[in-house]
Amino acid sequence: MRIVFDIGGTSLRYVKYVDGAVVAQAKEPTPSYKQGHTSEEVNQQLLDAIARAIGASPGSIDEIGICYAGPVSASGHIVGSPTIHGTKLAQPYDLQSAVQTLTGISRVRVVNDLSAAAYRYIDDYDSFELVTVSTSVGNKIVIDKQLQLGSQGLEGELGHVPAFLPSPFSEDISLACSCGFGNNHIGAVSSGSGIADVAALLKSKALKESFACSPLAGSKSLSAEEIAAASAKGDAFACSVIDVCTYPLAYAICLTLSSLYLEKIVLMGGVIANCPYYYDSLMQNILDIGVYNYSQEHLTQKVIKGALDDDSGLIGMNCYLDSIS
Repeated sequence: MRIVFDIGGTSLRYVKYVDGAVVAQAKEPTPSYKQGHTSEEVNQQLLDAIARAIGASPGSIDEIGICYAGPVSASGHIVGSPTIHGTKLAQPYDLQSAVQTLTGISRVRVVNDLSAAAYRYIDDYDSFELVTVSTSVGNKIVIDKQLQLGSQGLEGELGHVPAFLPSPFSEDISLACSCGFGNNHIGAVSSGSGIADVAALLKSKALKESFACSPLAGSKSLSAEEIAAASAKGDAFACSVIDVCTYPLAYAICLTLSSLYLEKIVLMGGVIANCPYYYDSLMQNILDIGVYNYSQEHLTQKVIKGALDDDSGLIGMNCYLDSIS
């Protein structure tokens, strides 16, 4: 039996496979610094969660795969995770060895969650970029079916690049990134959490008038989910907020397309799945910014939605383990 974990910024999930078939699955909240835990406490709670999952099938699991929301070295060391640990760890944490010691199972692999997700698409395209938009923003690039990663796994952190914001909204937006290395990073602006944060800033500033006319003016929370629902109905305030939020990611995608040959840019994540207007806005911003020598038809064929589920990490990790078996 194989067990695969997806340790995300919000949820920790696992699936158990026997001969490729799913036989069990479960989900629980991911422990993180957001609950006031130290990095050491988070690490221990992650091990406790893994032990509980293993304990449900004692003696029957012979392989473990873990995809993790943060940079992971080739040897299975966690470098950090802005959504789980908050900032870069003082010392890399050897999660792979810790799980081997905990379980007595030698066949343990730990990789970045988006690296794992890329294996869901690696048979479809030779060269592509996978971009996820959810709690934050991340990416991975595959060239000739090879993930482009160094030994420390630090690549693919597009969300922590400073965002290029459209004028005049740039004057009203100042969002600290959870990585601790600056403000207004792409992940802080173009993510699901960014949508809510940008809306909270602009409702009393640049978009004050449209907010006053919006049904959202009566909302107490002004959540990303509410903004997504309002944008689907054509609400001017909600659409304007998302247009601002998608601009930095659109700019980054244009830079990538100008720099590399890629068959596709594949978009995934909860925001892509649950906010149809986000994709439309992103594409419009890409078209408005433009890519030299690219036609509108070419761009719309290049930048596509991936699977609209939340299973790419789990499915991709299972594919990765198959590829190295």
